Amino acid sequence: MDEEMDIIELNELAPDDAIQDMIKNLGLSAKDESSDNDEIRESLMNGELKISRTIENIPLSELVEVDDSINFFALPDDEEFIELAHSIETYGVINPIIVMKHEDSGKYVILIGRSRYIVVKSLYATSKLEKYSTIPCIILDSSTDPSLIQGMIISSNLKYRKVPRETLIKSIFTLDNVLKKNKRNKNEMNIANTIARRAGISRTTVNNYMAFKSLSPLAMELVNNRFMNLKIAKILSKQDHEKQKFIIETLENNINDLPKVMSLIQGPGKAILDEKTKQAVPDNWERTIEFTKKMVPPIANLTIKLPCEAVGECLEIVLDFKNKFAFKNNYTNRAINRVFKIKSDERIMEQYVNRGYVKEEVFEKIKRKKNKEEFKLSSFVGL
Repeated sequence: MDEEMDIIELNELAPDDAIQDMIKNLGLSAKDESSDNDEIRESLMNGELKISRTIENIPLSELVEVDDSINFFALPDDEEFIELAHSIETYGVINPIIVMKHEDSGKYVILIGRSRYIVVKSLYATSKLEKYSTIPCIILDSSTDPSLIQGMIISSNLKYRKVPRETLIKSIFTLDNVLKKNKRNKNEMNIANTIARRAGISRTTVNNYMAFKSLSPLAMELVNNRFMNLKIAKILSKQDHEKQKFIIETLENNINDLPKVMSLIQGPGKAILDEKTKQAVPDNWERTIEFTKKMVPPIANLTIKLPCEAVGECLEIVLDFKNKFAFKNNYTNRAINRVFKIKSDERIMEQYVNRGYVKEEVFEKIKRKKNKEEFKLSSFVGL
């Protein structure tokens, strides 16, 4: 691009030029102002766009950022800022930013390319070099549907940036609304597939997140802050907001305990065992809540850290306890092995056996049994 030119005609650009490529990557079909050809929208926005036939170098003073409610993505962090600044200092702004003129103020609102704008603005503030006083822009028609603009912004950010879960979920919800609004007929696109492709995630993940639309604000806050796992969130999403609130407030820090959640979802049964009298009594919500809170996980996973010299003796003690526990509680060998497991790194254990820290017979008792597929694979790779 000639730096002396303020305006470049788009129809003079090669088909694989960065601008055309950018429009294609966004999943948008460009319809220029002089064309009557209504192109079919293939992907994300499923809507028509009118863009200027020129790239214009617009002064920084005439550019303003779009409202945070529309572009809800975080600003570039220090590492992203430095990398982008280095790229712009070396090559300039390769991809023009997309703007739309505000009819009242006359300013150009930045729709896509906010990070580039911030970096160029910073470079100009520190260097005062003329080349940083303007940015190449493509101007979007001011009559563009706001939902399409929102979709463009989300699409661009999801395609080129990693975003936190909260932002990703919000993006998926918003894209779903945009796509449904701009969808002409039921067979035109599969919305989940389209969102998955643009967000760079699986369709299953999209569908799982879409289920969260039914979550109450309280439950959604727990998901965003990672206080509630996704499995529990999906289960709660099938309950009404009042039931979700009741379960969350009842379980508090135990909200990720699946048996407790299911107990409260199912509610009181016909009868419940009274711990004091050991007799069945009529169930009610008070007894169900009390019973649920006393529930404990049936299986516990423990991690023991100890020096290599103590491994052998510790294993012998654990194995001896396992045998006594099985005998006392009438477990068969198969049953006890399902609930009482000792996992170890076999390569490390072999070294301990060779050094005498662990007896060979003890190692054999905890050694993982290979299945047929593993034996086949071992034979195949010559292990």
